[in-house]
Amino acid sequence: MSITASSITRMMRAYPHHVPIMVHMGPLAPKPLKFLVPDDVMLSGLVDVIRRRVKLKPAEALYVFVGPHLLPLHNMVTALPRGPDGLAHVQASTELTLG
Repeated sequence: MSITASSITRMMRAYPHHVPIMVHMGPLAPKPLKFLVPDDVMLSGLVDVIRRRVKLKPAEALYVFVGPHLLPLHNMVTALPRGPDGLAHVQASTELTLG
């Protein structure tokens, strides 16, 4: 199911205090993960939700990027830049931290 501009507009009217986010995980999740996150959530909370959805091991670190920039986890999700389609597109990557 693709997300159209009209569906995003409808969603934002129905949930005005939420941020639509599309997370591109690469090989971990072939389809992008879609989230509708309350605007008072920090990026660290979003990372916790992504970790649970993808089922990462405790020894794997998860990094969230917008373009080439690594995002600080103390930012709010409202700080994410939105594309012309109204979605905040972020890329997530993992790395094995132990061993």
